[in-house]
Amino acid sequence: DASAQALRPQGARKASGDAARAALRHYERALAEFGAALRGEAIPEPAVAKTTATMASYLDRCRVLRLEFVDAPDAERDAANGAARRDVLAAMLERANYAVLARGVAARKAALAVVDDDDWGRYVCYAEAADCFVVYLKSLDADGTPAPDAVTRATREVLGELETLIARLNNKKEEPPKEEPPPPAATTTTAAVSDPHACPSGLLRDSD
Repeated sequence: DASAQALRPQGARKASGDAARAALRHYERALAEFGAALRGEAIPEPAVAKTTATMASYLDRCRVLRLEFVDAPDAERDAANGAARRDVLAAMLERANYAVLARGVAARKAALAVVDDDDWGRYVCYAEAADCFVVYLKSLDADGTPAPDAVTRATREVLGELETLIARLNNKKEEPPKEEPPPPAATTTTAAVSDPHACPSGLLRDSD
């Protein structure tokens, strides 16, 4: 699925944790400012579609940066601010009718495609899916529209997965680092250690 693949960067994680976190702060501040502008009158109607597309690309970049951490990510420190992201998504939906449900479905597919032992990767994708689903369900509730059973069920499943992943990530954080076994001792002959000029065995034998 192309949309799911777009959510997941290819290759090994390579971002420096400090550099990625600094970039995340930049993108997330910009998203908050764009969201506030969308809710007001700072962005004229002809520019709404372009602004929303830019915001979507910033959300994509935030996800990629989180997925590429090379140092041990911390769910408490490095996770997205869910309330702030939901506020941004809600502004995009209300002003530009942004497809938050489609984004959530793609994020969930990406989470399912992550390898089993990559708890952080699954967490990042599931967290975004949950925020998208919640924003979508709240918009339906505000309009008095019944929520589709499939979306309600998917939201419950995603939230359940997040609880499990948070617990596993916290357990990993508390585990002591594994000690590397010492390298094997080098083996040398006694002659080589005691006398570098010693003759090899057999050369001092009397000739027959």
